Amino acid sequence: MPRLGDYEAWIDINGKRLEEYAVESKTEELEIRCWIPSEEGKNFIVHYRDYTKSRTSLWKLHADGRLCGGKFTMPNHHHVAVSGKTVSTTEQRLYQFGRDEDLALQDESLIKALGTLKIRVEEGHVVRIPFPDWRSRNTTLTIQPVHEQAKKAAGHCVVGGALVKKKRTQIADFKPFGRKSTSFIFQHGPREFLQAKGIIPVPEHVPHVSNEREEENNDPRGHEHGDHAVENNQGDSDDEKAADAEIQQLQASALHLDALAKALRNRDERQGKRPVVKREDGERAPRRVKMEIEPNRLFRRGEVIDLT
Repeated sequence: MPRLGDYEAWIDINGKRLEEYAVESKTEELEIRCWIPSEEGKNFIVHYRDYTKSRTSLWKLHADGRLCGGKFTMPNHHHVAVSGKTVSTTEQRLYQFGRDEDLALQDESLIKALGTLKIRVEEGHVVRIPFPDWRSRNTTLTIQPVHEQAKKAAGHCVVGGALVKKKRTQIADFKPFGRKSTSFIFQHGPREFLQAKGIIPVPEHVPHVSNEREEENNDPRGHEHGDHAVENNQGDSDDEKAADAEIQQLQASALHLDALAKALRNRDERQGKRPVVKREDGERAPRRVKMEIEPNRLFRRGEVIDLT
């Protein structure tokens, strides 16, 4: 996930795939969208995969509404991983999640696209063209400052990471067949923001209570640090008292349940009820359970390209 037909795309940070949440697939529109937790200051990599392994497809990434490069998958190269935007034949600017506190946009369509990674895939064929050395006009992945009221609540966008050297880029033109394209949309934001919106479940906090007493520290060196030893022993004593109180409470509850069960058995004997039949291994005879099978539910809901 998310996978749509024979195409799949995902994002990873530090070699670990980000888990996708609230996945919505619109098969008839060839579109799938989901939420991922972004981390400020972390570089990320975008992965593209074509499971057919028999066609050529162009994958174009739009980050916050801005085109950030294109890559091909081919029959002999059906999986590619893209770590940044190619800004020259020998350099790329790494993709990185950052804050949009100092960002704003005049274009309303770009404002709505903040906090999204949109990938568009279309099938076609490559036309190789001998381009000379070139350099992109936008090498920073920055966007213009915007009005405060236009900012999105999620707070993360894609910013330019380090400028790094790369293997010399091969340049080609792409001619699409004109068929309908497939789209993957990753909406992202800080994990706390997604938890607050109910997109990511909040982990339950289960308090740990020890039922065993810790052994006393017989290390003679403890006597050399009297103050510290008294403080630690006092903490251990409080923990032991709490554990003893809980054990006593559980024992009292067990005695109460035992007495209640005995009283119920006596009542049944007075009323002439037959005892529960048990198997030879001491287990209760299994009951026949009525099963209701729920029916299946369907969820309805040219340009310059880098070959490396």
